[in-house]
Amino acid sequence: MFNEDKIIAIYCFVDDFLKGIGHYEPTNRKLSDSELITTTIVSTLYFGGHWDNAKGFMKIIKLMPQMLDKSPLP
Repeated sequence: MFNEDKIIAIYCFVDDFLKGIGHYEPTNRKLSDSELITTTIVSTLYFGGHWDNAKGFMKIIKLMPQMLDKSPLP
């Protein structure tokens, strides 16, 4: 089911694609757009679209240690 190599390949593809289209990314963030998009794809493929589950999984396996936390509601 989960294959770390597949997740890394997805990340590499997304990162190369964003670089190829000249995507600009602010430097003041801890999480890149490539990491965020990869987590969204993993959420869709392995967690039935449950982003929170994918986010937790990516944190646990230490592929994305700077994963975003939920923002508190105002």
